Amino acid sequence: MKRAVVLGTARSGQAAAALLERNGVEVVLAGRDLGPSDTSNVMVATQDYADALGFKNSYANLVGQTVEIQTQRGYTGVGAVLPHELPPPNPQCGPGAGPRIMCGPSASLPSVVLRARVVGVADRSFLGQTLLIPLSWMIAITNAAQPQDSTRPGLERANSDSDLRHRLTLALTYEVPSRKGYAHLLEGWQVNSIVTVQGGLPWNLIDGNINGSDSSGTGEFADRWNIIGSPANFKPSTTGIPFVDPSFFTVDANSGHVIGGTNAVSNTCFSIAGSQGAKDQLASLGCYVAGASVLTPPAFGTFGNIGRNPFRGPRLDNLDFSVVKTTNLNERVSVQLRGEFFNILNHPHFANPNTQGLVDPSDPTSFGFIFNTPDVAAANPVIGTGGPRNIQLGLKFRF
Repeated sequence: MKRAVVLGTARSGQAAAALLERNGVEVVLAGRDLGPSDTSNVMVATQDYADALGFKNSYANLVGQTVEIQTQRGYTGVGAVLPHELPPPNPQCGPGAGPRIMCGPSASLPSVVLRARVVGVADRSFLGQTLLIPLSWMIAITNAAQPQDSTRPGLERANSDSDLRHRLTLALTYEVPSRKGYAHLLEGWQVNSIVTVQGGLPWNLIDGNINGSDSSGTGEFADRWNIIGSPANFKPSTTGIPFVDPSFFTVDANSGHVIGGTNAVSNTCFSIAGSQGAKDQLASLGCYVAGASVLTPPAFGTFGNIGRNPFRGPRLDNLDFSVVKTTNLNERVSVQLRGEFFNILNHPHFANPNTQGLVDPSDPTSFGFIFNTPDVAAANPVIGTGGPRNIQLGLKFRF
């Protein structure tokens, strides 16, 4: 039977697991169970595709290989390529076809291209210790379902919402040396940990998403603004993006045009806004200034120059830890006591603004804000990824 290890345990991971199982693939949800049978087997996150490519049961065999998959649906898994739906059989996807699987996208759905490269992985066992260190790089590119300019939909080709560029996972299992003692108290101890470090996901800018602004006059409410400088300077936070209020701009009483600002940052926006029509927009929509980068609204009836998904959300740094005590009652029966600590350091993680639609620059009270942890934003509190410290105790009888 084919085997796929699903590293994520959010709703997308659960859905992928169910679909894989229905297609005859054995699934291990390694993201939640830190037991020895799972962590020691987190070798191939895409075993079904590894089989199709002619690789064997080792994640290390994918080192240096690029896998490109094109399907009709989205993806799940981290640092891996794992579709929500297994693509239909394709005779060209068998062994010997090379490290590439192409399963044609439907003309009625936007195409999705994902490239993933495993740049380094180590799996070592020594004196009861097992260490797994996969480091992955990937890029996911999609087209938007709702383009800014319907006459030029090709301009929407950009980073996907799920474009997770870098992810490092360190999984360590340590079998504590056993000693004979009263009631087996010094036997069967095991310590496990999973360290996850990953970059942020992209987030978008959509004028009209909340306030219904229609600066382009197209009625599609999918407009974007103009940017000068680097998008990397605009970072989401609990206080949002630094905003320059429209009241800081001076409007000429006779002409009705904006003729300047009242302080240094508003004058910066005014000087780079461009046409008089774009300058006049500052009096109603304001602008955003972060470092040397400036976001200004375009003139009415025009489109902004910034692309789709230009910004990056918060990164994730997480440590899960567990202690397991296994006691053998006889040759066939054992009892296992587990203590599991998810996000044991209680490190705060925040949701991407895309998750809750906080991407409208015409609403400065929400644009670029991060209000919730990822699990709450995804309506999956406690057991979802990115929540506060969660402690679980479990007792398992095995026979």
